[in-house]
Amino acid sequence: MKTKFLKAIMAFCVLGASFNSNAAFMSVDGVEVEALDINQSLESFYNFSSSNYSANTGFELANQLVAFFATDNADNLGLYLIFGGPGSDAGNVNFDITSSDGEIIYVDDPNAATRSDTVISTSTGYSVDLIYGANRTDGLILSNFAGDIWDMALSFNETTGIDSFSFLTFDSSGADSVALFSNDVSEILISSISTTAPNSPTAVIAPSTLMILALSLSCIFVSRRKFN
Repeated sequence: MKTKFLKAIMAFCVLGASFNSNAAFMSVDGVEVEALDINQSLESFYNFSSSNYSANTGFELANQLVAFFATDNADNLGLYLIFGGPGSDAGNVNFDITSSDGEIIYVDDPNAATRSDTVISTSTGYSVDLIYGANRTDGLILSNFAGDIWDMALSFNETTGIDSFSFLTFDSSGADSVALFSNDVSEILISSISTTAPNSPTAVIAPSTLMILALSLSCIFVSRRKFN
């Protein structure tokens, strides 16, 4: 009986660890991705330069949308969307962001007087129109996610100068790889957890609840042994 009881407690602990490891990750069109840890702010890592009117993260690619997550030195999560790069054609990208959480905190080419970009808040997110020259980039950063569970859809209406997109993932050492590549730049679905369907998060039991239950069972077992 003692052995079975202890095995039950261990099972609860393992289950709690399992939920903990699976409940908090990002997925893009169903593919899991990991964020890059950066020892600076999200905006400084974007590293916009007025000399080339471009982002300078090192991940820019000609005629592509390159997207990735990063976690800054204050543990804030940011989603980078960067269009174009060295060797790119001039571009005009128009898309809608529908999101249950988060907000745009930075837009490429911050000089509002000369920038032709338009970012309009809507009831469901943002309507974005970006225009940039050849050999340059345009893009933005989304952050300030208040909750752990959220989902987002990027719906593209026009992608002049962009013929594909790459979503990057990073290992524990910061090395990047392409988690998802597509020549179809029409819609991208992003979620903070695994989903069974678009905009339908899978409900999970909080790890803390499971661990409390396991500890309670342990206390009951110890008290019974003490008074028997």
